[in-house]
Amino acid sequence: MEKNEIRAVIKYFCLKKMSTKDIHSDLVETLGDSAPPYSTVDLETSLFPTPKKFKVSSSAGKVMASVFWDAEGIIMVEYLEKGATIIVSYYADQIRRLREAIKQKRRGKLRAGVLFHQDNAPSHKAAVAMAAIQETGFELLEHPPYSPDLAPSDFYLFPRLKEYLRGKKFDDDSEVMTAVEVFCEGQDNEFFSKGIMGLEKRWTKCIDSLGDYVEK
Repeated sequence: MEKNEIRAVIKYFCLKKMSTKDIHSDLVETLGDSAPPYSTVDLETSLFPTPKKFKVSSSAGKVMASVFWDAEGIIMVEYLEKGATIIVSYYADQIRRLREAIKQKRRGKLRAGVLFHQDNAPSHKAAVAMAAIQETGFELLEHPPYSPDLAPSDFYLFPRLKEYLRGKKFDDDSEVMTAVEVFCEGQDNEFFSKGIMGLEKRWTKCIDSLGDYVEK
């Protein structure tokens, strides 16, 4: 397990209010000789102090996230405020923020050209959103109607994220967000590349079926 992966796990355990001793014991049990020494775990836990709660709060509800990723990994994740929905102007601004994130995290990719894929949600196809995509210089990969199975997030990333979260209990939304970060940070480039490459196979099936619905 890489250093950043271990750090992400320790951060998650801290949010679950586990003691340094218990975190170290869990890592030793899981990783054996590859586990970091107690002193390292103690140092890492000091960077992630356990949040103190002064009153009982309700458990986490649904958390809506917008995830932008490529074959190298996660580029940007944004969470909507509870009760909010993605409107056209918000999505257009997201596209602009995505361009800045690519500029920071994928040096040279903007000059090389960005192939951008989205589904046919109304907010995605609105004129304001399409203008924002054109403004950023992204090349839009068209998405056939009624084909959620052609969105890599839907057929690859989200099902695996849901499987990771299944059975876990979260006290509030921040714990859900941290768990999502732990999952994403724990995946290597091969994981994300496999998801993007899966789109090619599905596109081929879609073309062979003259644009009809593709399930598998």
